[in-house]
Amino acid sequence: MKKLYFLTILIGIVTSCDKYLDIEPKGSVIPTTVEDYDLLMNSVHSTSNESVLALTADDFDMRFKDGDIKQPDNQEFQMYSWGDLRFYNPTYPVNAWNSAYANIYTNNKVINEVMQSNLSMGYTEADKLSIQAAAYYNRALDYFFLTNIFAKAYSSSANTDLSVPIVTIADATQSGLDRASVLEVYEFIISDLEKAMENLPAKSKTHVRPNIGSVYSLLSRVYLYKGDYEKSLEYANKAIEINSVVLGDYVNSDPKTIDKIYRKEQYSVRYFGNTKAYQGALSTALKNILDTKQDTRYYQFFTYYANYGIEYKTTRTEPNAAPSVGEMYITRAECYARLGKKDLAIADLNTLREKRLKNYTPLQSADFSSDKDLIKFCLEERRRETFQSHLRLFDVKRMNLEPDFATTLVKEFQGETYKAEPNSGKLVLPIPAQVMKFNPSWKNN
Repeated sequence: MKKLYFLTILIGIVTSCDKYLDIEPKGSVIPTTVEDYDLLMNSVHSTSNESVLALTADDFDMRFKDGDIKQPDNQEFQMYSWGDLRFYNPTYPVNAWNSAYANIYTNNKVINEVMQSNLSMGYTEADKLSIQAAAYYNRALDYFFLTNIFAKAYSSSANTDLSVPIVTIADATQSGLDRASVLEVYEFIISDLEKAMENLPAKSKTHVRPNIGSVYSLLSRVYLYKGDYEKSLEYANKAIEINSVVLGDYVNSDPKTIDKIYRKEQYSVRYFGNTKAYQGALSTALKNILDTKQDTRYYQFFTYYANYGIEYKTTRTEPNAAPSVGEMYITRAECYARLGKKDLAIADLNTLREKRLKNYTPLQSADFSSDKDLIKFCLEERRRETFQSHLRLFDVKRMNLEPDFATTLVKEFQGETYKAEPNSGKLVLPIPAQVMKFNPSWKNN
């Protein structure tokens, strides 16, 4: 029987909310009031896919490189080297899958039930709508990461390329599930965000709850990866126009308070579960495109540790998986460049870079001999601006659809060279064996 295997759903929900939840025999949460559903949303403010994203791309290295670690059960090495044994063990839990579907389980429960819940003191019918809208947004964000990890990049074959199952009910034993297409998942994401847009507030009560800017910025990101630059530009404009979120000045900020500047740039926050300690250090490949003396995105957030190399400063803020205003500026610049609006693209690049680089010299039109050179620079600047959000893997996958920007990832490890060639399939993660065990009819990647 086909089942979507949810591991850690109850652990995640119960540990976050055990002070007010009852558990049915099958392990389902039983909220009854609006406040219950509001509190339930507290369990979806983080995601645990950072090790897959970091190690499969090339912005981070493995933290521990010594010893005989080239073993099938060393999944960090398997991901880092694009090995054939990634997630091969049916007893091995894969957080990039389990964490996302645990969040989706919670969001489905809220979406489907909150409107029928009893009013709590201090809550109104309008609060039901905003809580439901937040769940739509969060579900869309999880599906965005799932499809970009476990499926090919959106392309002309999106209607036949397999992605992940679309689950819309809170039932961990649901049967008859199949992998949806990449097109279907993207359409589902956009539909959820359009629903969220109708009832989210202009400003969130807390930073971990989405608002209208969160929706605009995520729609801009989604349309960018879909290759729809007009729509991505439209929503980037809307996100940037929101006055409550402004581009922070890293150059003139006190290093002791840079975390506050970073946080203010976020429309809302979805924390990575354990980025600073997960397994990695800044890669040489990324360091080579950062001006380590002038670029604040390097020296404000990273430092050298003798045993591990260049890593996050332990006192700095947690990176955010959701979009920021900085991402919107570089997204808009790329869209302008792809749509032939060179001057506007350069203006956005300068607006962003003058807040990031000391002693900055503005870019000029003469610095780019062609539109292709400008787009390439935008893609490189995107890497510098968004590496803390772990978007590099997704960017390489979409770049590989275009011969002008396709890239081969190369890593050196213990005297051996590993390569992920464009469209080799190595950047599409396999469905975990733990999941395939319950769905043997699925075709794996």
